[in-house]
Amino acid sequence: MVEINDQLATLAKTQLNAAIKGSEVAVEAAGKLAELQFNSAKAAYEDGTRTLRQFAAVKEPAQWASLATSAAQPAWDKTATYAKSAHEILMAAQGELAALVEQHLAEFNKNVAVTLDAALKSAPPGSESAVSAIKSTIQSTSTWYEILVKTAKQAAAATEASFANAAAQVAPARRKAA
Repeated sequence: MVEINDQLATLAKTQLNAAIKGSEVAVEAAGKLAELQFNSAKAAYEDGTRTLRQFAAVKEPAQWASLATSAAQPAWDKTATYAKSAHEILMAAQGELAALVEQHLAEFNKNVAVTLDAALKSAPPGSESAVSAIKSTIQSTSTWYEILVKTAKQAAAATEASFANAAAQVAPARRKAA
């Protein structure tokens, strides 16, 4: 029984370490997003203040249209850069979390199999079917997690491709407008 308790403690420790690592990844990504947001808000405030001062200095009505056009392009570029940066931060975090889930799943499966085998050795006769059912359930859950991770990777790749496609389509349009 002591061996089973040690294995359960190891399993619990592994779970805790994985949860802590996942939290660290999420907090790091949130920090990067907060920093990006703060820097973007600060730059937008500075740009807006500068543009308002320029508008206040306009003496001829014809200059308004020229000033509005010249202010719009840098704002669009900064918005696109912000979106790209936020996307990169989120994709990096998603990649780290997916790798963590894959690694944790492999360790979890190994630890559970070892724990169940040890439990089977000390279990009363006739409990083999219950342990077998538990193993089957765990295998099904593992398969489900693997499918989930694969789907998340595919969704991330599709999102990345869509983002790259949108950026590629917008760049020529901006050059034509300039």
